[in-house]
Amino acid sequence: AITIDKPMFKRKRPMDKPVVTLKMDELYTRCCHLREILPIPATLKQIPKGSIDPIPYLHLRNPRPSMIEIWSLTDFIRISPLICMSFDGVTLTHEMFKIILSSLLYKRFLEKLSLRNTPIDNDGWKMLSYFLSMNRALKRLDITQCHLLDVHTQRIKSSGKISNEVRMTCNINDRSDMDW
Repeated sequence: AITIDKPMFKRKRPMDKPVVTLKMDELYTRCCHLREILPIPATLKQIPKGSIDPIPYLHLRNPRPSMIEIWSLTDFIRISPLICMSFDGVTLTHEMFKIILSSLLYKRFLEKLSLRNTPIDNDGWKMLSYFLSMNRALKRLDITQCHLLDVHTQRIKSSGKISNEVRMTCNINDRSDMDW
């Protein structure tokens, strides 16, 4: 049996742990660059420039986001301190909704989630119910459904591309037809 009686290399002094404080706007930019997209200007404007403090309010303003936009945003949400997240007036697919809820699941300081005028179907309600049963930090949830309510999203631009993503739908005027 061969044994080593002493370390092969010995430092004269221990290594210092680096203190890294990354600014929130830089963090969002890096999350977007890792997904190989440019930062979304509407989201970047909401993040205080040069701040390392928790973000008090972040709103996804695109009413029909792409999957890559959701991925980069949820990468940022997962690792940044966030107090209130808003998806007001955003139409999502089931996969997008699941990714968003999973990124918010273990947030310790998330106080409010706003889903005003966000279409949620039966499967979406099941995902939201599971999220609510698992999340321990959320204090307020806004699921107001009022088509006259202004939710401050961008207007949908008509483009030549036709998306074949199936997004959640619901009766915007009355939720009584849902399977509660």
